[in-house]
Amino acid sequence: PLLRLLPTPPHKLQKPQILDQLIEERKNGLIEYKKLLERYIELAKKVNSSAASEDYPASVKGSAAKRAIYDNCGNDEKLTNAIYDAVMSSMQADFRNSPVKINKIKRALSEVLDDDAEVDRVYELISKQSEF
Repeated sequence: PLLRLLPTPPHKLQKPQILDQLIEERKNGLIEYKKLLERYIELAKKVNSSAASEDYPASVKGSAAKRAIYDNCGNDEKLTNAIYDAVMSSMQADFRNSPVKINKIKRALSEVLDDDAEVDRVYELISKQSEF
């Protein structure tokens, strides 16, 4: 599976259907150009909002790292929060450059995840998040 290294992309927000509808309305002359631009601006604001999607549970919405974990771990809220809590409780400053600190995080992750390959995969995701 692919890792999402950035916050959830706009396609996850189910906006392409809205854009397609706006384009079709414009082609058919159902919407004037000025109004079309206003709707594009409104849509762009929603996409750029950090918690724009209703697809996320309340406990996940406020954190880009939690959204990335949620998207990459089966959309499981309980697992997402357990992983996040394990990382937060074991993380130390400048952990990315210290094998000892990395192993501490991986040990905490292994208490939540059953598989070593999954621990490594989730750690790679975690290490790319600027929140940590």
